[in-house]
Amino acid sequence: MMNRWIGEATAAGAAARMNASWIGGLALACLLMVGCGSQPTTFAVKGKVVYADGTPVRFGDIETLAVDQRVNARGKIQADGSFTLTTYQANDGALPGEHQAVIIQTTSIPLAAAAKMPPVKHAHGNDIAPKYRSYSTSGLRFTVEPTGANEVTLVIDEFTAGDYEEPSESADEVTDAAAKQ
Repeated sequence: MMNRWIGEATAAGAAARMNASWIGGLALACLLMVGCGSQPTTFAVKGKVVYADGTPVRFGDIETLAVDQRVNARGKIQADGSFTLTTYQANDGALPGEHQAVIIQTTSIPLAAAAKMPPVKHAHGNDIAPKYRSYSTSGLRFTVEPTGANEVTLVIDEFTAGDYEEPSESADEVTDAAAKQ
């Protein structure tokens, strides 16, 4: 009879310890989840990417890297050269501090050259030099301040002149002309 009581007591103690461990583990997991859900504060950043003569870079993407925090922000370059940075949510800006920047443009020019095809005329302007695709060679830097307006101008001084034509017809006129052929 006594062995049965010791067995029940041991089993009850083991169950209690197991429940305590499980509850402690659950509490720790909840604390970790709450801690991981917080994000550093970002600050609005708007800017423009231009060539040395002041004309806008008309397409591409800008990506920045906060030097101290190692966190990226990104933005789409509009036809007027403007961009707005996003880190966590649309247009929320970037972390404060020094940033390096790169500009990424995707064109068909390298593909056409590799296929030995003539360059395609396009309406997006000049193509920036490959050095602007790497943080180590772009030389593009700026600082995001936690107060005031963060308006950045990034200047591109090396590019390949685009073989392009300014759009002279609306998209509807081009579509209509193609349909008639």
